[in-house]
Amino acid sequence: MDPGTIAIVVGSAISAMGALQAGANAQNTANKNAEQLFKSANAERLTGIENRKRQDRLNRKTTGRGKSLNLSDDVMNDMEMEMALMEADISYAAEVKAVSYENKGQMQIFKGAQARQAGYMSAASTMLMGAGMASAGKFDSLFSSTTATPSVGGGFGGGSYNPNNINRVPGSPLLLST
Repeated sequence: MDPGTIAIVVGSAISAMGALQAGANAQNTANKNAEQLFKSANAERLTGIENRKRQDRLNRKTTGRGKSLNLSDDVMNDMEMEMALMEADISYAAEVKAVSYENKGQMQIFKGAQARQAGYMSAASTMLMGAGMASAGKFDSLFSSTTATPSVGGGFGGGSYNPNNINRVPGSPLLLST
């Protein structure tokens, strides 16, 4: 195998391994992020439970004060309903935040899986492209012993100057207008 083909194959393999590793790293990072988000969801639920307990204690104190002040039954009923609604709001708000954290965690897991798939696809594409270039000998001239020489017409190559080709339409004896 010539050096050009070897370079293509090795370079493609290294690039493919890099794509695989990048996909795996992205998935691992996303999974760690998801784990933290799930812990935050759990913490939010626990905080909601504790905040509801605090609100319940406050509600009982308020109810006791209301009774000691001999407030009417209608006022007491209204107070108790409002306080029960405050407790429900605390629980609901905590659950909404927890579900939001869980949804974000699920999205992280999905993004990680997608990143790993993208790594697989990139690696496969790189290997196929490298194999195609190696089999076609696309870069053999980079490592050959011949050297390019400047041509009179500009650029590099083995071209030579031919005054009969100046301003001629290719394949025709007609001259181009100037």
